[in-house]
Amino acid sequence: MPLRVIFTQKRSPQYVPVSKALAVRIKNLLFFIVFCFYGCDSGTIWEHHPYEVHWIDGDVTLAKRFDDHPHSVTIGRVPANVIAVGVNDNYVVAKQKDPNDDRVYYFYIDRVKDSGYANQDEITQGPMSEKTYLDLKIKYGFPEFSKEF
Repeated sequence: MPLRVIFTQKRSPQYVPVSKALAVRIKNLLFFIVFCFYGCDSGTIWEHHPYEVHWIDGDVTLAKRFDDHPHSVTIGRVPANVIAVGVNDNYVVAKQKDPNDDRVYYFYIDRVKDSGYANQDEITQGPMSEKTYLDLKIKYGFPEFSKEF
Protein backbone atom coordinates (compact mmCIF):
# COMPACT_ATOMS: atom_id res chain seq x y z
CA MET A 1 0.00 0.00 0.00
CA PRO A 2 1.46 3.37 -0.95
CA LEU A 3 2.24 5.92 1.78
CA ARG A 4 -0.28 8.39 0.39
CA VAL A 5 -3.06 5.91 1.00
CA ILE A 6 -1.89 5.12 4.54
CA PHE A 7 -1.81 8.79 5.62
CA THR A 8 -5.14 9.68 4.05
CA GLN A 9 -7.05 6.80 5.56
CA LYS A 10 -9.47 7.60 8.34
CA ARG A 11 -8.66 6.08 11.69
CA SER A 12 -10.97 3.66 13.33
CA PRO A 13 -13.40 5.25 15.81
CA GLN A 14 -12.27 2.81 18.50
CA TYR A 15 -9.08 4.84 19.09
CA VAL A 16 -10.87 8.10 19.89
CA PRO A 17 -12.38 7.02 23.26
CA VAL A 18 -9.05 5.57 24.36
CA SER A 19 -7.27 8.87 23.76
CA LYS A 20 -10.02 10.80 25.58
CA ALA A 21 -9.83 8.42 28.51
CA LEU A 22 -6.07 8.84 28.61
CA ALA A 23 -6.43 12.63 28.52
CA VAL A 24 -8.90 12.51 31.42
CA ARG A 25 -6.54 10.31 33.44
CA ILE A 26 -3.60 12.62 32.81
CA LYS A 27 -5.69 15.64 33.75
CA ASN A 28 -6.83 13.96 36.99
CA LEU A 29 -3.27 12.94 37.81
CA LEU A 30 -1.99 16.48 37.29
CA PHE A 31 -4.81 17.87 39.42
CA PHE A 32 -3.95 15.40 42.19
CA ILE A 33 -0.24 16.30 42.09
CA VAL A 34 -0.97 20.04 42.23
CA PHE A 35 -3.45 19.48 45.06
CA CYS A 36 -0.88 17.50 47.08
CA PHE A 37 1.72 20.24 46.79
CA TYR A 38 -0.72 23.08 47.31
CA GLY A 39 -2.94 21.44 49.92
CA CYS A 40 -0.75 21.78 53.01
CA ASP A 41 1.54 24.73 53.47
CA SER A 42 3.60 25.47 56.57
CA GLY A 43 6.57 27.38 57.91
CA THR A 44 8.29 28.74 61.00
CA ILE A 45 7.94 32.48 61.65
CA TRP A 46 9.60 32.80 65.08
CA GLU A 47 12.08 30.62 66.88
CA HIS A 48 13.80 30.59 70.27
CA HIS A 49 15.15 27.10 70.85
CA PRO A 50 13.32 24.85 71.61
CA TYR A 51 10.16 26.94 71.07
CA GLU A 52 8.81 28.07 67.72
CA VAL A 53 5.79 29.79 66.28
CA HIS A 54 4.74 28.15 63.06
CA TRP A 55 1.83 28.24 60.70
CA ILE A 56 0.10 25.34 59.03
CA ASP A 57 -2.53 26.27 56.46
CA GLY A 58 -2.96 29.70 58.06
CA ASP A 59 -3.21 28.59 61.71
CA VAL A 60 -0.41 30.21 63.77
CA THR A 61 0.52 28.18 66.86
CA LEU A 62 3.26 28.07 69.51
CA ALA A 63 4.99 24.71 69.88
CA LYS A 64 8.01 23.06 71.47
CA ARG A 65 10.41 21.25 69.17
CA PHE A 66 11.86 17.88 70.25
CA ASP A 67 15.28 18.17 68.62
CA ASP A 68 17.44 20.40 66.45
CA HIS A 69 16.33 18.99 63.12
CA PRO A 70 14.40 21.67 61.18
CA HIS A 71 11.61 19.23 60.27
CA SER A 72 11.37 17.57 63.67
CA VAL A 73 8.29 16.71 65.65
CA THR A 74 6.75 19.45 67.77
CA ILE A 75 4.21 19.41 70.56
CA GLY A 76 1.65 22.18 70.79
CA ARG A 77 1.80 24.70 73.60
CA VAL A 78 -0.61 27.50 72.55
CA PRO A 79 -3.33 26.82 69.96
CA ALA A 80 -4.18 29.04 66.99
CA ASN A 81 -4.16 32.00 66.44
CA VAL A 82 -1.06 33.32 68.18
CA ILE A 83 -0.59 37.04 67.45
CA ALA A 84 2.40 37.88 69.70
CA VAL A 85 5.15 36.10 71.63
CA GLY A 86 7.95 36.91 74.06
CA VAL A 87 10.61 34.94 75.92
CA ASN A 88 13.14 35.26 78.73
CA ASP A 89 15.19 32.71 80.70
CA ASN A 90 12.19 31.59 82.77
CA TYR A 91 9.03 32.12 80.72
CA VAL A 92 7.52 32.09 77.25
CA VAL A 93 4.46 34.31 76.87
CA ALA A 94 1.93 34.36 74.07
CA LYS A 95 -1.05 36.43 73.04
CA GLN A 96 -3.85 34.70 71.14
CA LYS A 97 -6.78 36.10 69.20
CA ASP A 98 -9.78 33.81 69.33
CA PRO A 99 -10.96 33.30 65.73
CA ASN A 100 -14.58 32.84 66.86
CA ASP A 101 -15.15 36.03 68.81
CA ASP A 102 -12.00 38.17 68.23
CA ARG A 103 -11.24 38.37 71.96
CA VAL A 104 -7.59 38.40 73.03
CA TYR A 105 -6.29 35.85 75.52
CA TYR A 106 -2.91 35.49 77.23
CA PHE A 107 -0.80 32.43 78.03
CA TYR A 108 2.49 31.69 79.75
CA ILE A 109 4.79 28.68 79.95
CA ASP A 110 7.25 28.05 82.77
CA ARG A 111 10.31 26.94 80.80
CA VAL A 112 11.89 25.12 83.76
CA LYS A 113 8.83 22.87 84.21
CA ASP A 114 8.31 22.23 80.49
CA SER A 115 9.38 18.87 79.18
CA GLY A 116 8.85 17.26 75.82
CA TYR A 117 6.61 14.64 77.38
CA ALA A 118 4.09 16.96 79.02
CA ASN A 119 0.78 17.76 77.38
CA GLN A 120 -0.27 21.29 76.53
CA ASP A 121 -2.78 21.48 79.39
CA GLU A 122 -0.11 20.40 81.90
CA ILE A 123 2.38 23.11 80.95
CA THR A 124 0.58 26.05 79.37
CA GLN A 125 -1.18 28.39 81.77
CA GLY A 126 -4.12 30.15 80.17
CA PRO A 127 -6.20 31.37 78.53
CA MET A 128 -6.50 34.35 80.81
CA SER A 129 -7.70 37.93 80.61
CA GLU A 130 -5.40 40.90 80.16
CA LYS A 131 -5.93 42.02 83.76
CA THR A 132 -4.99 38.59 85.16
CA TYR A 133 -2.00 38.42 82.83
CA LEU A 134 -0.72 41.87 83.87
CA ASP A 135 -1.03 40.96 87.57
CA LEU A 136 0.95 37.74 86.98
CA LYS A 137 3.48 39.62 84.84
CA ILE A 138 4.37 41.83 87.82
CA LYS A 139 4.44 38.87 90.20
CA TYR A 140 6.57 36.52 88.04
CA GLY A 141 8.52 38.91 85.81
CA PHE A 142 7.16 37.86 82.42
CA PRO A 143 9.00 39.20 79.36
CA GLU A 144 7.60 41.81 77.01
CA PHE A 145 6.10 40.66 73.73
CA SER A 146 9.04 40.86 71.35
CA LYS A 147 7.41 39.64 68.15
CA GLU A 148 3.94 40.30 66.74
CA PHE A 149 2.32 38.41 63.88
